[in-house]
Amino acid sequence: IAADISAPSLASIMQHEAFHQFAHHAISPNVPVWVNEGLADYFERAIWTGDGYVPGIISALDLKLIRADIASGQQVSLPMLVRMTRRQWNDILAGNLAAGGQNYREAWSLVHFLAHAEDGKYLKALDRYLVDIHKGQTTRIQVFVNGVTDLGGTYEQWWNTTTLED
Repeated sequence: IAADISAPSLASIMQHEAFHQFAHHAISPNVPVWVNEGLADYFERAIWTGDGYVPGIISALDLKLIRADIASGQQVSLPMLVRMTRRQWNDILAGNLAAGGQNYREAWSLVHFLAHAEDGKYLKALDRYLVDIHKGQTTRIQVFVNGVTDLGGTYEQWWNTTTLED
């Protein structure tokens, strides 16, 4: 570990990596990369209050960056993101670190959207998807993936109109 990593940075890295361990053991060793990295980033951003973690935090910088990603048209399409293999993900990281960072943001922003958009409208489906992954319900997994691919415009609109809480 580099000596210049601050305590908050180290804590967020540990939260991120701990989620991967949890996902591997509690959900499946074969969690699709987008949801594995998206949830890890989601929990990485959770704030410890002393009594527990508060998830679902959007920083002003996160909001600015995801809006810029959407506006640039450089994001991976949702159909491609939710079907991406770990090898494809890693190839993107190896080829272009900035694009890799954008993939992490997009995965996080999709998880955040599914958990919080429209008063949690998609949260139950996300939860069911994780259960289906755990149980190996391939047909139901594919139904979820197909449904997510149809949310592109709704996802973009939500991110472009959401506001930060005070």
